[in-house]
Amino acid sequence: MTRRFGVNTWVWTSPLTDAALAELAPRISGWGFDVVELPVENPGDWDPAQAAKVLGDHGLTAAVALVMGDGRELVGTDADTVGRTRDYLRHVVDVAATVGAPAIAGPAYASVGRTWRMTPAERAGHYAELRDSLGPVVEHARAAGVTVAVEPLNRYETSLINTVDQALEAIDGLPADGIGLALDVYHMNIEEQSVTGAIARAAGRIAHVQVCANDRGAPGADHLDWPAILAALDGAGYTGPLVIESFTADNATIATAASIWRPLAASQDAIAVDGLAFLRGVVPQHS
Repeated sequence: MTRRFGVNTWVWTSPLTDAALAELAPRISGWGFDVVELPVENPGDWDPAQAAKVLGDHGLTAAVALVMGDGRELVGTDADTVGRTRDYLRHVVDVAATVGAPAIAGPAYASVGRTWRMTPAERAGHYAELRDSLGPVVEHARAAGVTVAVEPLNRYETSLINTVDQALEAIDGLPADGIGLALDVYHMNIEEQSVTGAIARAAGRIAHVQVCANDRGAPGADHLDWPAILAALDGAGYTGPLVIESFTADNATIATAASIWRPLAASQDAIAVDGLAFLRGVVPQHS
């Protein structure tokens, strides 16, 4: 297996625009990446057909990130909000189909930053509610050949799904060919007692993987056991790309949302370039 590597455009800009992608794509390709992860913050920020052409012109493929901002909720809310959120997620599925991305990845359950206390019974009820809310989106995704990849987030960003085990419980009963998990090593480092153990338990359901240092910097500039993590992904049968996800501190909205208060590397380019070099050096030992 030849592992592919990607990077999210959030490393440099937010929201993504057609002009920004046209400027970034040749640089990302030149550094040796295979995949560009494209966030859909709001429909219309960038044109999917044009993005597909730009990426194709530079030998790149696409991944797509869904974004659960304020007002996007699938549990503990009113029917109109659920309907609007479903419409947004179906739009993201359509974007993914246009750019050729196999999955839409993100916390497809509640807005980032929304936290509340739950009893075990209340949590189980919200998971049942989530399955009902996501069902039509998953069917739309299956018809489009796209997988909904549900991402557990750390405890400061959500109280609903923090771990692999919770995510597996939440999606249990939904069709495996339409929904799986998105694993983000940053969140796993905070929430999982064993990152490699959690990866093993997710085997067969991993649809997307995002990587970065434990502080959101370049993979390798940290304390994480990357050889073990990558070997666990191989053991779990994950063959998709490893996508570096970090964020620019230059945009106040995204920097605040992601708690980026200081530079995480010598430059934003270094997060991508150094991270890719490190990952390429580790992967051959475990592929």
